[in-house]
Amino acid sequence: MNTVGSDAAGVVFDDMAGEPKGDRKRFRRLPADQRREEILDAAVRLVGRVPEVSIDDVAAAAGTSRASVYRNFDGRKGLYAATLRRICQRLEATLGEIPQGPPSECLEAGVRTYVDFAVEYGAVLGTGLPGSPEVQREVIGELRQVMCRWVFATLGGTPPEPVLETAVHAWVAGLEWTILEWRRHHRLERSALEALLNRQLFLTLATASSGARLDWLASVEPQDGPYARQLRETASLLGSSSLLRGR
Repeated sequence: MNTVGSDAAGVVFDDMAGEPKGDRKRFRRLPADQRREEILDAAVRLVGRVPEVSIDDVAAAAGTSRASVYRNFDGRKGLYAATLRRICQRLEATLGEIPQGPPSECLEAGVRTYVDFAVEYGAVLGTGLPGSPEVQREVIGELRQVMCRWVFATLGGTPPEPVLETAVHAWVAGLEWTILEWRRHHRLERSALEALLNRQLFLTLATASSGARLDWLASVEPQDGPYARQLRETASLLGSSSLLRGR
């Protein structure tokens, strides 16, 4: 039998199924929406710190009962689906806060933002988060779509040509894998990692964009900007290649 009572201070005694009577604890009375948000916020925080997050971990961090978590999220699968989607929304919101400027500078800021995200929520990209594999695959796919949409918006907002769309999707998948490898092994300093990812994106855009898009980029990029620097470095590298000089 489920019983709920409260004292004069508004503290709730919640004895739900799955909560042994000897384990009763006092919890604050909150509106349902606020309680749900507190549970979700706790779950999001824990994902960044705990490789394996349990319902008990989330309940303790939110200051509520295990039964309350199940009641608000229709079980474990519902909680983890909501947590992953909230994290996805946070990435999209953070990317949206990057100030407008030359595309190359915005894209470098986007790479930095994604690395920050992966440092904080690496379990989302890897396999450390329990729950439904189907939900995790779905949300990882949405994370990739968020990054791709943001890249295309930064490149002028016009629909990408098929070659560029395919190439950027491949770069985003590689971005995810490269950061996971970096988190596991730390073979590179973070600055070197970001430089590598930015160079890969520059080469992707340079080789997969249409002539019209490259002309647009040339018209809006500063002569001393990141892409002008990347172009000079690439030209210098190719110019010194024995392959191009006929050995």
